[in-house]
Amino acid sequence: MMKYRWYMSLSSYEGMCPGAYHWYVRLTSEANELAKHGIVVEKDKSERFETKDAAIKEAVRQFKKMAKGHLLLKGRKSILDPQEVVVGPSAIKEKANRLWLKFEQLNGWDCPKEQEPKVQEICDAWDAVMKDYTR
Repeated sequence: MMKYRWYMSLSSYEGMCPGAYHWYVRLTSEANELAKHGIVVEKDKSERFETKDAAIKEAVRQFKKMAKGHLLLKGRKSILDPQEVVVGPSAIKEKANRLWLKFEQLNGWDCPKEQEPKVQEICDAWDAVMKDYTR
């Protein structure tokens, strides 16, 4: 069985539009044709969530029902840099998230030039941890 990386992308108009506070979440993957275009997460026939945490919680619940054995990352598939693993085997999740945190602490590729080799080292290590999961 192919193992895939699934991506949970969150969006909101909060702060951009007066009165807007809802959150939306979409799951994407190369696992199948439907997932390539994104699966909109809904609860009670609504794709709007009152809080970011509620959107994440429902996305995780639905992901666990439909994509057992795969990884769920918080982010987008177009981003190759380390991203947070939300659901997956504990050993992979721990290693990947430790590297993701280091990447974030260095401010990613917005780091000072002298830190770039360290950032590249972190990205390479993260890729090695994720190697068994198809983008």
